[in-house]
Amino acid sequence: MLRRVVASSALLVTRSLILKFLGMLSTMVLARVLMPEDFGLVAMAMLVVGFIEIFQQTGAGQWVLRAKEVDDDLLQSAWTINLIFRIGLSAITVALAPSFSLLFKEPELISLLHVFALIFILGGLNNAPGKYLLQRDQRYGKLVRVQVIAKIASAVTAVTIAVISHSYWALVVGKGVSVLVNVVGSFWIHDARPAINTRRIPEIFGFSFWFILQSLFGYSRVQLDTLLVTLSFGNAQLGSFHTMKYLAFIPHSQILMPATNPLLREQAKNRDTPRYFAFQHNITFLVGLIIALNISAVMALTNLQLVAVALGNQWIAYREVFFWFCILIPALFLFQHATRVCLIYGNSRTTFLYELLAMAVVFIPLLAVGFDEVVPFTSLRVRLEIVSSLGFVVYTTVRFTNFSNLVHLAWCCTPIAVACATASYSATVLTHTTNHFGFLVVFCGTYSVVFAGTMTGLLIGHWRHQREWAYLLEKSFAAVKIAKRQISQRLN
Repeated sequence: MLRRVVASSALLVTRSLILKFLGMLSTMVLARVLMPEDFGLVAMAMLVVGFIEIFQQTGAGQWVLRAKEVDDDLLQSAWTINLIFRIGLSAITVALAPSFSLLFKEPELISLLHVFALIFILGGLNNAPGKYLLQRDQRYGKLVRVQVIAKIASAVTAVTIAVISHSYWALVVGKGVSVLVNVVGSFWIHDARPAINTRRIPEIFGFSFWFILQSLFGYSRVQLDTLLVTLSFGNAQLGSFHTMKYLAFIPHSQILMPATNPLLREQAKNRDTPRYFAFQHNITFLVGLIIALNISAVMALTNLQLVAVALGNQWIAYREVFFWFCILIPALFLFQHATRVCLIYGNSRTTFLYELLAMAVVFIPLLAVGFDEVVPFTSLRVRLEIVSSLGFVVYTTVRFTNFSNLVHLAWCCTPIAVACATASYSATVLTHTTNHFGFLVVFCGTYSVVFAGTMTGLLIGHWRHQREWAYLLEKSFAAVKIAKRQISQRLN
């Protein structure tokens, strides 16, 4: 199980990074051809579409992935409910297009939204049953191949049209080509075919209703802080807040989320075996925490150097905002882990109630306290988010395993915290270079060596007796042996 999950996670992380790189590359080229006004107009349309798209996140795919067994009725019903929602939302988009055009004072927005509505429907025609079956079997190779090809086709199309026409329609057509290639490719990668089927829609909708509400409140919770900053501070502080938030969240969106996506299917297989599910739950939590905590520590402690290298010296004044968002990375993982557990048991209502409670916990104090600067605002926002995420993961662990497992899991987390603290202190003390890039290289190298050494010592010296760490040590040593054997074979 672990080898298959690791391979799937590595593939999805690689895909995510490739797509991100291609997106940044095409944006850099397009920025030299199109005007800022072109990007602004499309951004307005995407803002509207992004909000409406929340309602097409029915959770049907998650329902299929968590199911113990699937049949044609389930696969086709999941595809049908997604298509119905997409058609309905496309109609709403077309109907509201004139209103959004008046709101933003952009007449051209109407035609843009009409085209995006068509792209919406086109996306719903993909071979979702085939994709679901590949995801259930942890066979992501063909899916990744199609997505990368679609991204390349989209970038080439957008750049070509932009060079020829110098029009914002290049961005729209590029988006349409990406969706079209993904739809056509989805029929190539699997023999299963979609069909209209309503037999199991009531069963899926019972889950989807709460999932849609959770997605709506989740989106609002993530974006509400930006709205508050917009209303409370100047453009410079708004720009710094938005940019630092985006930069700090890249590891979560491009590494942590893709790496943990395959876990939903694997953990769902064992939800009816409480003891083994608790064991698997703990392993996935520990592995994810190692990644999240180390990324957070390194980025937070090198905030000055990262901001200077990534954005330039003119952004250094806002590095404290970046620091606080780096601290938030483990909390994002905690929320993702707890949400996955709820999905495994088909309990989307719990996730929705958490989103509702978290919004109150985080934003009522932010609204009650007056802020003159964006750094104190960000600091309080992050601390409240950490508290709410920690409470969520404690609740789900107790509810879906038991209290004794929560205590056991907390004890298993001790070596991670100790190794992280030791590595952070050592790397900070031992790194002295004034060159920003050189500092990052030396700091990351020192941190990695100290963390690995401390962690190994703690596990072998004491925590190897814990069943989760014993399992992870065994698999790690086996992986090292396999790697050594492969290297020696290639050298010979």
